[in-house]
Amino acid sequence: MREIILEERRQRLERFITKVKTKEPPAHLRRRWADELIDLLFGYLRTKNEAWPSSSMIVPERIGGTAGPFMQMYVHDPVISRTKDAIRILDKGDLKDLRAFLERLASEEEGKLIGSEIQTLKVERHRHTKEY
Repeated sequence: MREIILEERRQRLERFITKVKTKEPPAHLRRRWADELIDLLFGYLRTKNEAWPSSSMIVPERIGGTAGPFMQMYVHDPVISRTKDAIRILDKGDLKDLRAFLERLASEEEGKLIGSEIQTLKVERHRHTKEY
């Protein structure tokens, strides 16, 4: 079953990348296309994890798109800044650079770095609120 889902997600990702390569998104759809590309790539990379679907994620898998403002409450500054970096690369149209960026973003090392940055932010915010 995992192989079927992995193949389906790979095909969806490839179809979307083909769409992006062959067609310039209208300005009002660029953000939606970036969100969809990130969702498709994360979904595909997560399915490649041997532990999937038994593995669980602590942070939300969805960064934006249709998730709306409620989900954004759970997305911290380090993740948002990386998402903006991905959108800038997508706007340039460099899909190889975008793929490399997203693969690095989905790596365990980058996850640990994000976690560390989030912990630092929490400590700083906690310290700041205690001062008042």
